[in-house]
Amino acid sequence: MNYFPASTATPLRGGPTLRWGVLAPGRIAADFVQTLHANSDQRMHAVGSRSLDRSTAFAARFGIERAYDSYERLVADPGVDIVYVAAPHSEHRVLALLAIAAGKHVLIEKPIAASTREAVEIAETAARLGLIAMVGHTFQFNPAVNAVRDLLLQHELGQVYYISGTRVNLGLFQPDINVLWDLAPHDISILLHVLGVDPVWASATGESYVQKE
Repeated sequence: MNYFPASTATPLRGGPTLRWGVLAPGRIAADFVQTLHANSDQRMHAVGSRSLDRSTAFAARFGIERAYDSYERLVADPGVDIVYVAAPHSEHRVLALLAIAAGKHVLIEKPIAASTREAVEIAETAARLGLIAMVGHTFQFNPAVNAVRDLLLQHELGQVYYISGTRVNLGLFQPDINVLWDLAPHDISILLHVLGVDPVWASATGESYVQKE
């Protein structure tokens, strides 16, 4: 017997096709564009970097039509509907507000900004201009996470009192930012999505390991 509810995940195919622009073409941006093209009808229309060589190479790698040598030129492109900000967290506020000021919707890698104040500024500015500003909390679209949420809503799992999570990050950790701000947003977003309530208390500890050759 299958105890899991049917998946309620929204199909990635169909619906309006947006023309995307990406700011800061690094490793995370490459993963995003590859997944976007492979699993949806959405297409990356333009890429912007402070280095034309870098944006041109990125565009050639993923079949992107336009490459720009500045962030300002990308957000000014009338062919771009929405901007994906993949820069380091310290640049999220500046680049998100740049895109919003140009009339673009914006998807920002987590964390949305380097402080609560900056996050609120981004959200309020976008709302005032009638634009969407969203942070890349992907797990709320994960079928397994939504199955757990549905089971809780159906009172199949009882009352949740405590949640513990372990995350192994195989990428590069940024030592100048708090681990709760850098690595834990995904886990906290799962908590908010599944339970629908703010956490009362949260803490995190972390260790770094360097793989020897």
